Amino acid sequence: MNISKARGATLKSATQDQALAAFSELLTQSEGQSGEAPAILALARMMHLAQELTQHKERKAAMIGLSAGDLDTLYTIERMDRAQRPIRVTDLVSMLDISSGGMSKRIDRLEKSSMIVREADSEDRRASRVRLTDHGRAMAVSARQHDTPQVIQALTTDQWRQLDELLHRFAVQWRLQQAQLSE
Repeated sequence: MNISKARGATLKSATQDQALAAFSELLTQSEGQSGEAPAILALARMMHLAQELTQHKERKAAMIGLSAGDLDTLYTIERMDRAQRPIRVTDLVSMLDISSGGMSKRIDRLEKSSMIVREADSEDRRASRVRLTDHGRAMAVSARQHDTPQVIQALTTDQWRQLDELLHRFAVQWRLQQAQLSE
C-alpha cells in the first residue's frame, strides 16, 4: 500500500472513531444509565472494524490472486500444516462455516493454483486431506507477514483470550435469540 492510501485509511479510521465517540456521548445523554449505550457503541465499533478487516483481507487476497475466502482457507491449512497435520476437507467446512460445495470449489481453485495438494485420508477412504505445497506456504507467509505481528501485539495474550471469550458468549446468545425468533 502506498503512503497516501495508508494515510487516507488512517484518517478514515480516525474520523470513524471520532464519530463513534460523538455517537456514544449522544447515546449516553439520551439513554441515561440504562446500560444500552455501551452495548450499542460496542456493536457499532465491531461492525466498523469487521468491515475494515474484511476490506483489508480482500486487498491482501487480491495481491496474491485469491479471493478473501480462498485466503481464509489457505491460512487455516497453513496453521494445520505448521502442526504437521494435514486437515480433512470436512473439518475445513466446519471450521470456516461454509457449505461442502463451496469448500470443494475453494479446494479446487487452490489445488489448480498449485498451493495445496489433496491426499486420500488413511483413516477414512471416503474423505480427503489437504496440505500446503511449498508455493502455497510461501504465499500464505507472504500475505500474512506485513501486518499480523502488529495486530497481535495490540493486546496481550490474556486480553485476546478475554476478547475471544466475550465474543463467543455474545455469539452464542445472539444465535439463541435468532433461533427463538425464527420459531
